[in-house]
Amino acid sequence: MKKNHYFTVLGVISLLITSCGGGSKEVIVKNNSKDFIGDLKGYIEVVDGNYTLAKPSVDLLLTVKLRVIKPLEGEKEFGEIRAELLDETGMPLTGLNNFVLAKEGWVTTESDNLKIDNALKDGQGDVAVQFVYDTYDGGGSVNRTDALKMASKKAKSFSIISSKLKEESATSSSTSTSAPSSDNNETVSSAKSVGNENWNSILDSYEKYVNQYIALLKKANAGDMSAMTEYASMMEKATEFADKLENASDDLTEAQTARFLKLQTKLTNAAAGL
Repeated sequence: MKKNHYFTVLGVISLLITSCGGGSKEVIVKNNSKDFIGDLKGYIEVVDGNYTLAKPSVDLLLTVKLRVIKPLEGEKEFGEIRAELLDETGMPLTGLNNFVLAKEGWVTTESDNLKIDNALKDGQGDVAVQFVYDTYDGGGSVNRTDALKMASKKAKSFSIISSKLKEESATSSSTSTSAPSSDNNETVSSAKSVGNENWNSILDSYEKYVNQYIALLKKANAGDMSAMTEYASMMEKATEFADKLENASDDLTEAQTARFLKLQTKLTNAAAGL
């Protein structure tokens, strides 16, 4: 949990650069998937066409339209789909990681997951989804900004390279595990309370930062050049928040997690809408 929050806030720095430094760049790539690979073969296919790779805010996103061919049997659910960019010869771009739709891991794509689940229940339907560039897959990967630069020069197409069903053990274990005793509940509650006040303080400060940042975005969008003079200060604050989140307790309550995600959504939507 801590790593997710830490790197998400570091992404604010990239978001500021994108918004105040000239906007995002788009790359057009075509579908080169001959067939779906993995567990979802025969259930989903890629609709042929040209698609967009872009970095509208923090994340580098590959927008793709998928078509469901038939429903999944029983209680099965899709778990993960991965894609990779290809050069003009059809070979993967060296140094770039995959793009992913996933229900688990540091990258989760909740709204798009729901689209796919619903279509797989119906057994038909086209869904437009956004694959997220997985900067942690394998480690030492090219960052989002450099990945987009490489793609703009070399990427010509993309291909689905794997697909997995959600592991049933993850679902069954959560439902079959007996409820803890009241003593255990008290222990868990006590553990989760550690550091909560510190998180509340950090989130209060972060909310103020988000509001200041959105005001700066509006000034820059209106052509107010004074916004650039505030750029260095906002960069410093973003770094400070990254440090705080790295050192803060890893035990957020559900309410604190929801508040953090709400602030991130508010920030991302503000940047994307200007």
